[in-house]
Amino acid sequence: MRFPARLCLFLLLCLAPAAQAQTWQRVEWNRSYGDYHLVMTSILSQPPAEVAAQERAGRQPAIQEQRFELRRDGRTLLTLKDHWLDPALTGHETRLPPLGADVAGTGKPQIALLGWSGGARCCYTLYLIELGPEPRQLAYVAGGDGLPRFQQRDASPDMEIVVEDAAYVFWRAAYSHSAMPRVVLKYNPAAGSYRLAESLMRRAAPNSVRLEAEARHVRLLETWTSGETSFLGGPPRGVPPKLFRTMLELIYGGQYEAALRFLDAAWNDQHVESKADFRRDLLECRLRSSVWWPEIAAINQLPRLPRPNTGCRDPAGF
Repeated sequence: MRFPARLCLFLLLCLAPAAQAQTWQRVEWNRSYGDYHLVMTSILSQPPAEVAAQERAGRQPAIQEQRFELRRDGRTLLTLKDHWLDPALTGHETRLPPLGADVAGTGKPQIALLGWSGGARCCYTLYLIELGPEPRQLAYVAGGDGLPRFQQRDASPDMEIVVEDAAYVFWRAAYSHSAMPRVVLKYNPAAGSYRLAESLMRRAAPNSVRLEAEARHVRLLETWTSGETSFLGGPPRGVPPKLFRTMLELIYGGQYEAALRFLDAAWNDQHVESKADFRRDLLECRLRSSVWWPEIAAINQLPRLPRPNTGCRDPAGF
């Protein structure tokens, strides 16, 4: 049986194995610390000489992936991968502590790395690895749009991790107006990892006069006149982002009841949406979708109820 030439060409193109794009490797650094060898390697889509020329010209190099390996006695004990892992190449303000610093206060040296997916605003992951007799991961913080960084938030010598909760990005608002409540993490010796620091998150009860004045300001904003959501960077429409940003700041500070009072005082009854629907969307649906929800519930002495399986509208701004 003879097949038409076009069919043969079609079968050849479709059934032939796809040619794999050629890649190159470049070791960015190879350091020793005690018994460990720490190696950072870039996987390049162009020859190293071309990539170096791009870097000299101030352009972003054609790096597909970076790999960090922790080795000892010829064995690889730990491997991390991301689009970027070497802070010297990301161009971002990372504020990472130096290699060997006792960041968590365990009495042992550590190394901190910040992974970045290469997106415009996303996504960031912070790693903290202890270089003790056996390597141990003390922190893995997937920040999404939030940039995890180390800060000194109390009098103890160990450092905390601060990151914005990205669960509300583009929720009823453009990115520039999105709510991103701050989360503070501290090393918990009992858990052996960084956990939400209730003492550093909790804030004092707000001044009732100031809160009422802020609610009055929100209630009179012109954005209430439309039920639509602006997501292309223009002025917000519909429920003002200021309302749920303030509510979330209060909730993440352990002031859930104050957030409810603020909602009641700030709500504009002329809005096309009911306050009950909005409250459910924020407090029962979106808030419970946050990875930090169990800890936020504990701070506010709330039951750790799961997000409902049905009834969540979750307008996302797109």
